[in-house]
Amino acid sequence: MSDQMTTAATAGARPPRPGRITVEESFLDLIDQVAYGDLETWRKLYAAAQADPAFRQAVARAAGLVDPDFANAGHLWRALVERMPPVQTRPRWAATAEAAGEPVCTGPTSGVARRGR
Repeated sequence: MSDQMTTAATAGARPPRPGRITVEESFLDLIDQVAYGDLETWRKLYAAAQADPAFRQAVARAAGLVDPDFANAGHLWRALVERMPPVQTRPRWAATAEAAGEPVCTGPTSGVARRGR
């Protein structure tokens, strides 16, 4: 038994599941991570889904394809994805202005002195 499996067995955790495709990650690996992932894997998935709308859609599709024996994980991920706030993206002109060293207005009151009422 390998050291990693021994450590996982003694800690009461299951050993990491190997990927289905060994060359690169695939959609099947995403389905496995949604269904069988540990807390750390789920934290990474959640952070990635918050940052990228395309990945968020992939997680939602993967949640729908989870093994029925692990359907609760699929339901959880569908609920999480549905309740995530929209991804905040910066307009292209803001990145261009920042690169040029120009000030960028990020909201209706930024850089404006407010008068007391």
